[in-house]
Amino acid sequence: MLPVGRTCNDDAVLKTRFCKKKLFAVLILCLLAVTPVGLGTVFLLDPLHKDTPPEWARVAELTSIPDDGIPHRFPVYVSQHDAWTRLPDRVIGRVYLTRSARATRVTALRAAHSKLLMPVVYDARDGVFESVCLKNVRFSTSGVPRQ
Repeated sequence: MLPVGRTCNDDAVLKTRFCKKKLFAVLILCLLAVTPVGLGTVFLLDPLHKDTPPEWARVAELTSIPDDGIPHRFPVYVSQHDAWTRLPDRVIGRVYLTRSARATRVTALRAAHSKLLMPVVYDARDGVFESVCLKNVRFSTSGVPRQ
């Protein structure tokens, strides 16, 4: 609505209409500029959220595990890839594998102790695992603590 005494051709009315059109155009341009930037950011950061570990990991062939009943340390290999890089056969940890001549199964033990993942070494002389970080933490191959 026009104020009383004004016509559509007055300068003040034309300036107001021009300002509204300018404001509307600027808002549309901002919306058009922000949308691709936001979608591009989501697209670039998306592979960072797809970090699912594999169900199976390659450790060693059966013939490479000695059948002497002593735990031997082997690396665990996994191929990792995302949108930017591909890392074939990356070592993600270590396990101790044991196989005896009469057993048909292979026993796998994690080469880290507790949730802190402190490294563990096998002492073949005493037949026990020892924690590298904690003193006097020793346990047998079955997981029973020893002194």
